[in-house]
Amino acid sequence: MPCPEAATPGRPGRASRGKLLPMRRNDLLTVLLVVLAVVVAWWLVGALFSAVWFLFRLVVVLVVAAVLYLAVRSWLRKRD
Repeated sequence: MPCPEAATPGRPGRASRGKLLPMRRNDLLTVLLVVLAVVVAWWLVGALFSAVWFLFRLVVVLVVAAVLYLAVRSWLRKRD
C-alpha cells in the first residue's frame, strides 16, 4: 500500500495529498514575475485608457469649438 505522502508520478518533490512543501526558488521567481507582470499590465492599461480618454475629449472639444466658431461667424454676418 503506497504511502499517502509519496510524491506523485512525474512530479518529484510534490505531495499527493495536499501536504505543503517548501517553495523552490523557481516557484518563487515565477510568482514574483507574475505579480510584476500584472502590475506592469495594470499601469500600461491605465496609461492607454488615459491617452484614449484624452484623445476623445480633444475631439469633442474641437467639434464644439468648430460649431461655436461657425455659429458666432454666422451671427456676426447677419448683424452686418
